[in-house]
Amino acid sequence: MASRNRPAPEALKHGALVLLVGVPILFMTSIPWLRGLSDTAIYGLSAAAAFVVLAASVVLTVFGEQRMDEWHRQGGRFAYHWGGIAGGCLVALLLALPPFHDLIIAVGGLVQDQQAGAIDRMPAIIIFFFGMASVIIAQSIFSVLFTWVWRAWMSRPI
Repeated sequence: MASRNRPAPEALKHGALVLLVGVPILFMTSIPWLRGLSDTAIYGLSAAAAFVVLAASVVLTVFGEQRMDEWHRQGGRFAYHWGGIAGGCLVALLLALPPFHDLIIAVGGLVQDQQAGAIDRMPAIIIFFFGMASVIIAQSIFSVLFTWVWRAWMSRPI
């Protein structure tokens, strides 16, 4: 049972999950409003949003690891290491392909309803964000895949 001075673990987990999902949605939906701000304000708000999302993910990770035994923790380490490498390599390969460049430029163009040749500073910020987010997403996906590989390998009959 939680003490009166500490939030209940379930409430903290739910709050972290809401922040993890809600902050990126709020940030992306506020792009029209962000256009009118200075670059410093945009960078500051972007950094604050990233910090909140990373903090929420750490909270959820801590709660998740408390229920794990050593076997699952080792699997998570394996998955994080090799999944991160594989995800980073995938994004590096995609960044070498012109169709992926076109996709990034098209997404940046959607921000200001412009054609790819008329991209200015704000879409460039969004493109930079998209590049960073794609690395994180790819690493997360590959971490899950490598977790499954590790569990299958370690669970095989000897």
